[in-house]
Amino acid sequence: QLFAPTYMTATSLENFGKAKESLADIKLEDIDFEAVDKCTSAAKLGRYITLLEADGGYYQELLTKAKEKLLRVDRKAYYKLYPNSVVASPREAATANSTVLMWERELKSVDKETRERSEQAPSDPGIGGKAYPIREVVACDQQRQEPVKHESAAMEEADGKARNPYARDMTAMKDYYRAWDRFDVDAACDAVDVTGAKQDEGFVPPVAFLNIDQDLSPERVESMSAAERAAECEAEKIKGNESFTSGELDEAELHYSRALRLRSDISAIWSNRALVRLKLRRPQEGLEDAQRAIALDSKNVKAFHRRGKARAELGYLEEAVKDFQIALRLLNESGAEQGVKAKVNADLATARRKLLTKQREQPKDESEDGGSKIQEIFNESPNM
Repeated sequence: QLFAPTYMTATSLENFGKAKESLADIKLEDIDFEAVDKCTSAAKLGRYITLLEADGGYYQELLTKAKEKLLRVDRKAYYKLYPNSVVASPREAATANSTVLMWERELKSVDKETRERSEQAPSDPGIGGKAYPIREVVACDQQRQEPVKHESAAMEEADGKARNPYARDMTAMKDYYRAWDRFDVDAACDAVDVTGAKQDEGFVPPVAFLNIDQDLSPERVESMSAAERAAECEAEKIKGNESFTSGELDEAELHYSRALRLRSDISAIWSNRALVRLKLRRPQEGLEDAQRAIALDSKNVKAFHRRGKARAELGYLEEAVKDFQIALRLLNESGAEQGVKAKVNADLATARRKLLTKQREQPKDESEDGGSKIQEIFNESPNM
């Protein structure tokens, strides 16, 4: 079956030409509130706004009406016309503020160290001070025989490892934060455990060089806005993670404490400080921090796991078993990896074994009183 071809009449051609030239034909006198209300074309609304702004903004109410209508009709066209009106999300604003505050704090620290060194340096080494030794003169032939390596190449050759993704001198700041988003605390815990096992048991960690009140007095915290406290808290938490990764546990505890002084309503920071205090062999303080974390977030798996570890070290084996079982149940509900579950299962098995040993060592009269309670704990499934 053949279809008859469609031909454009003179009237349709005339209307097509008028529609094409309608934007250029719009004049300021044609714009009123009724025209703006009836208009559904983003291009026409943009033309209205251009003409009204070119007139010097005399018709402010009409201009505002046209802008609101364009925003409803086509948001993309509106933001293309006014790119500076795009509002950043609270997370983006907090990240930007944290970056700026971190840079400012590091700059002040470097400036302070430079001033202290200049004050300590003698003004004239030859008068009342020790003269500096003369540099050794190296022959030109020796310099040619020993080519100078690039600093970064020498560092990579000495380490034999890839660049640390958590290093602070990364060129792209967003990559730096993405690397911290992928930071595995459990893997870092294992690394610290291996390092700590090789060290002497009598080793005392060095005292942190900062003070919790340094630049963070209660008066200053009270005078800060909510956005400033959030940005400073995020920066301190990141520094605590960095210190924990490098094995500086006292410094990590200090940064987490400073973060909690700024904002005490974040469960993850309480849980992180609990982990650090467990590593520092202070289980009672770790237990208190883990309880604060659970009070803020009843589904914080790591907080239950760390509270169980603290209770196990303090001898509260029945409570520790229950904490490990709750952590396993939450891990199963969230679909966690088997490796994470295996660590909690191992701690649960250790606590149960210690509890059995304790039950056997108790006198017969005492074991009869608490036997039913202990048996009830052992009858619970570890994979709830």
